[in-house]
Amino acid sequence: MRYVCTTLAAAEGEPTLKVLVTGAGGRIGSHLSRTLLAEGHTVQGFGLPGDPGLARLAELGASVFYGDLLAPADLVPAIAGVDAVCHLGAALTTHDVPDHKFVDVNFRGTFNVLDAARQHAPRIRRFVYTSSDAVYFPAPGSGRTGTAPPGDAGADGTIDESTPLE
Repeated sequence: MRYVCTTLAAAEGEPTLKVLVTGAGGRIGSHLSRTLLAEGHTVQGFGLPGDPGLARLAELGASVFYGDLLAPADLVPAIAGVDAVCHLGAALTTHDVPDHKFVDVNFRGTFNVLDAARQHAPRIRRFVYTSSDAVYFPAPGSGRTGTAPPGDAGADGTIDESTPLE
């Protein structure tokens, strides 16, 4: 995802972008946020109150916004005026989230982020939606035998649908 933002900045002739990262305190979100900050972009990190990962990002220079994807008003200050959104915030099945909460957060929460971008980010050029990294590891009882060891990635460092699990 960092390539999306870096490529966008170069294409627009702008040296840096203001990027909202939802789920910024999570595993992928924190790595993306740190990379964007290191490249000189402005990061607006959004996540649940009490997320220790967000506090660490604030120490690195990110603006941090606490809230809930299910509360549209919580998104407004974080998304106002951004150039791009990388939406990683989600409820994870690996955290024993009930089905109704999983659907609410992942479906209605994503709708809320899209709606907030439409209303409050007139300069937005990109909206990147991602799945969680849980899709790269076999679920218990799935019959899959391969696992991607921590740090396993493609030749260029990316982990995506083509990254092997064997």
